[in-house]
Amino acid sequence: FCKLSEVQFRRVFKEYTGTAPKEYVDLFKTRKASEMLSSSDLTVEDIARALGYLDPYHFSRRFKELNGLSPDKYRKQLPA
Repeated sequence: FCKLSEVQFRRVFKEYTGTAPKEYVDLFKTRKASEMLSSSDLTVEDIARALGYLDPYHFSRRFKELNGLSPDKYRKQLPA
């Protein structure tokens, strides 16, 4: 698609954005999940599916790794 090998793409992507492609996507999804948790009553499972995760437990673990809180705890600590 962009006429680069996978290795070259990763290198150029990291040079341009400062993060690896997977980390960039995970951070984007986590930011979107944070927005969804704060602005909707969707379940964590529904949010996980909407962001392309097949396993809501994997989504919850990754969200916690990046935010320090599980999605449920994140939502509970939001101001009422």
